[in-house]
Amino acid sequence: MAWNSYANTPDPQGPHSRDRFRGRGVLIVEDDMMVAMLLQDMVIDIGCEIAGTAHRYQEAVEKARTAALDVAIIDVNLNGRPGFEIADILAGRGIAFLFSTGYGRVVVPAQHRHVPLLQKPFERSDLERALLSLL
Repeated sequence: MAWNSYANTPDPQGPHSRDRFRGRGVLIVEDDMMVAMLLQDMVIDIGCEIAGTAHRYQEAVEKARTAALDVAIIDVNLNGRPGFEIADILAGRGIAFLFSTGYGRVVVPAQHRHVPLLQKPFERSDLERALLSLL
C-alpha cells in the first residue's frame, strides 16, 4: 500500500493517485490564512499545483477573470461577501470549481446547488474526492 506524505497515513488510492492531479492548477479563494495554508499543503500533497491564492474579494475576482487554472476552491463567505460572483465568473470561463464552507449547502444559491461542497472542517481525503469529481 502506498503512503501519502500528509499525516503519514496509507493512501487508499494507491501509488498512482497523484498522477490524476499532476499539473492541474488550483486557485484557492479563502480569507482565513490558516485554512488557505492548509488547503495549499493538501493541494500540493495530492499532486496539483497552486495556480493562485486570493484572500480578498477583489483579488479573487481579478484572478477568477485572468488566472490560468483548471479548478478553483471558493470560500462561500469571503470577508463577509458571498463568493458566488467569483463562481459565476469561473463558470463563464468554463472552469470547474467547488465551494468550501462551514455553513452547509443551505447558503448556496439554487443555480450552484449542483457544485461540490467541501464542508469545513475537512480532511485531505474529502478534498481529493471533491477535486476528483471535477477533474
